[in-house]
Amino acid sequence: MKALHTALFGLTLLFATAQVASAQQARVAVGARVGTPVGVSAKAFLTEAIAFEFNATVRQPSEYRETNINGGLFFYMSDHGFTAPAWRQVSLYGGLGLGRSYFTYDKDFIAGLTAVTNDQTGSTAMPRYADMSLNYKAFIGAQYLPTNLPLEFTFDFGPSITPGRVVHSLGAHVSLGVRYVVSRQKAQG
Repeated sequence: MKALHTALFGLTLLFATAQVASAQQARVAVGARVGTPVGVSAKAFLTEAIAFEFNATVRQPSEYRETNINGGLFFYMSDHGFTAPAWRQVSLYGGLGLGRSYFTYDKDFIAGLTAVTNDQTGSTAMPRYADMSLNYKAFIGAQYLPTNLPLEFTFDFGPSITPGRVVHSLGAHVSLGVRYVVSRQKAQG
């Protein structure tokens, strides 16, 4: 676990100290994330290279439902060394996120749980369980911001850790994002 924390800190430091070009023009964008999990997203740039993203997502495998509310700090790097004209609208980014996960279980998800019998009716049903936990995520991705469209496209992936009372998960997330650019930064000349 200590190695994971060291790696995440190193990644954050790398992106925080990267040189940023003036090509980054999105200031505020709202839209959707599609992948694992699915949800809505809003992003605002605090500086030319640092953005905060808030998202609310849902993931529903057959055994349980997971609802997440997350915030993340992202560090963008536009001066990535690619010189082809198509790459000028691309920014690479990395970041860390923290959120709250809410779980509900409708089935016998946990081994050893037994059905509950209602004393009045004699019916047997599985109890509904709920759990809450913090979640931690790291992101590495790329953003494409066309100059002639009010949209931005993102792809990111990374590890996620959710320590909980019932579900403990060390997994990964992958998502595509499409956001409407509400406002842009003024180009530096």
